[in-house]
Amino acid sequence: MAEVVRHTAKVIAKATTLSITCNPCGKVRTLAEFGSEMRSEMHRIQASGGYHSNYPADLEVITMDVCDQCLEMWTSRFKHPVDSWFAVSNGSDQQEANHSETGEKYHVNGYWARKVGSSAPWPDDMPEMPEMPDPGVYQHFKGRYYKVVGEVQDIEDGQNYVMYMALYGDNGVFIRPLSMWNDINERDGYKGPRFRFANEDDE
Repeated sequence: MAEVVRHTAKVIAKATTLSITCNPCGKVRTLAEFGSEMRSEMHRIQASGGYHSNYPADLEVITMDVCDQCLEMWTSRFKHPVDSWFAVSNGSDQQEANHSETGEKYHVNGYWARKVGSSAPWPDDMPEMPEMPDPGVYQHFKGRYYKVVGEVQDIEDGQNYVMYMALYGDNGVFIRPLSMWNDINERDGYKGPRFRFANEDDE
């Protein structure tokens, strides 16, 4: 199961500079016609090949842009339903998340995050992101399970965060600095990663 999740296509909202074309149907959305709304109704899907995979080949990465209609039609044919979740909303198009260490509240808009109360404008472009943990279920070294749902960057200081949701209680949404997500912890006889990739059946 872990191998399947690791090699599952990642849905990434990302637009080209002047236009986006849906690979399956050819539908085009242009910057001139839609302006800042060009990205809406379009999704970028990225898939990377793993060891001994045939397509994509090992180390090969393929990307495609897919419109809402094609994505819905495609996923409706899956024998196993896709996983989905709804983020905590503040009543706008933004999501809310808590900083895992400080408890500060953030608004998340696409791939960007800013502290609640900040007046910094939302950027129109997409940040340069380092390699992030694959989406899926992870177990914290203390035992609880969380689901990685994306990555964001602070628009003010450039800090990169992993965005994840608790799979217990009220399913709180958090952001944690990438550097801390990848920490090796040594505590009470345990030495290993802060989070380990887990089979979803382990929840």
